[in-house]
Amino acid sequence: MVSALHVEPDNLKLGVKETASVQIDGTEPPYIITSSSPEIALATINENPISVTGSKVGNVVLTITDNAGNHATVTVQVVNRVGGLPALLLLLGEE
Repeated sequence: MVSALHVEPDNLKLGVKETASVQIDGTEPPYIITSSSPEIALATINENPISVTGSKVGNVVLTITDNAGNHATVTVQVVNRVGGLPALLLLLGEE
């Protein structure tokens, strides 16, 4: 059976403290979001889309469930992004 609940994208790659949106289609709210590791990525929903923010490096699977029991998953990979002034100072040897 094919679920009526769809998410886009269903795969995210985020840096720590980066936020991305996931659109839910096919069914009506309310939605419940569960996480395999809430300490790695935080998902919040005030309305559609869902906001996903990376908290620490790792992988997590978010499961979105509607009130009819349909569900969809989003795989999230949180990585360290090298950039900004601290990385530049490190490269210059000026910690």
